[in-house]
Amino acid sequence: MLHNYIKGRHVVLLHGWMAGTACWQSVMPHLRGCSLSAPSLPGHGRAGDAVQTRDGFADPEALARTLADAVPDESIWIGWSLGGLIAQQVAVLHPHKVSHLVCVCASPRFIAADDWPHGMPRDAFNDFVRKFNADPQTGQREFIALQAIGDGNAARLRKSLRTCAAGLDDVPELRAGLAMLVATDVRDAMSRCERPVSFIAGENDRLAAAAALEASSRLVPAGKYHCIAASAHAPMLAAPAEFARALEQCLRA
Repeated sequence: MLHNYIKGRHVVLLHGWMAGTACWQSVMPHLRGCSLSAPSLPGHGRAGDAVQTRDGFADPEALARTLADAVPDESIWIGWSLGGLIAQQVAVLHPHKVSHLVCVCASPRFIAADDWPHGMPRDAFNDFVRKFNADPQTGQREFIALQAIGDGNAARLRKSLRTCAAGLDDVPELRAGLAMLVATDVRDAMSRCERPVSFIAGENDRLAAAAALEASSRLVPAGKYHCIAASAHAPMLAAPAEFARALEQCLRA
């Protein structure tokens, strides 16, 4: 049972882009027995609720430091999508804060490159950014649709993602989050990470391909890889019981 591996521990949950802490609600019943932090990232919370740093996503290292300073040492970090990329920054810059890192649909580099064919094609990403910049509401709808493609519970997942995205209208900070996604590459640092790192993929994820997470697990010295069948970009929302079982496998060491 997952409970056996988190009892008495502190768990940090970091949500993804264009979502909020509500993305973890379906998983909460499986996280009994631990203390929890689920901060709202810049631009993703109600006024005054989000993590406050001078430059937000524009300074990922400062953001990682602020998040790390707010939690106990040796916490378990679970980051989804953009939140997983930020959690990797914490693991490499503040390793004493991390006992185990779980990256959900997140790899050390989001965008494809000549030496990283697993990422999202840059042209496709740039096309989405242009659409979002021109019409954020339409961009939000398209992003929700992309996250649900290929999921066995796609209709229900789209509804849940709309709930998670409700009220997020800090467009400048959301744009900064997209800029961070395209600019960040922590592969080299993660290849030297000494903490256990697990990557949970959605089998049919169109944004963070399962192949990218499998490759990431081979990059990290103490890396593990788990894939949730018939799932897309948000397995914790679409299949919380399966997600909890994957978490248990990750933390069972």
